[in-house]
Amino acid sequence: MSSNIPQDVQQKLKHQFLVIRQQAIESLVAPLKDGDASHLDSFQQFAFELLKEESWQSKQSAFILAQHLIEYSDEAFMTKVIENGMQYFEYVEHRVREAVADCMGECAKHGGLKVYLMVKTRLFELIQQNFSREEDDDDKHDDASGASSLARIQAQKQQQHAHQHQH
Repeated sequence: MSSNIPQDVQQKLKHQFLVIRQQAIESLVAPLKDGDASHLDSFQQFAFELLKEESWQSKQSAFILAQHLIEYSDEAFMTKVIENGMQYFEYVEHRVREAVADCMGECAKHGGLKVYLMVKTRLFELIQQNFSREEDDDDKHDDASGASSLARIQAQKQQQHAHQHQH
């Protein structure tokens, strides 16, 4: 079905530079903005084909493309996007995670509470895991997050305040 997508556009969607991939996505969705949804199914299918590629750039493109397709798509496509997106919440490349977050935001914009209900359990699990990580005793002084960092900052402010009032 991706035969409706010109070969050069398919290659640009896998390009290493984001600007090239964004231009390719814009050229794909331009007809949709003009009311021509005749190739929407092909575009949707290609977004999932991009997810199967090895490169993080293709995965990022998949979610950016899906984000642009959500407003023209049905609930079944959005559900599939959300299900796939949840598998990438912890993906090693931060740019893919950012694309997933933006895509989920677009899904929420169009799907409302249903989207929250689909992702909340997984999100809460990830939040719980991040907050319950055991801190390594050797790294506590270098930790830039969490309660130990907050306590250090508050202690420093109190010391500065006390020092200013002594002089």
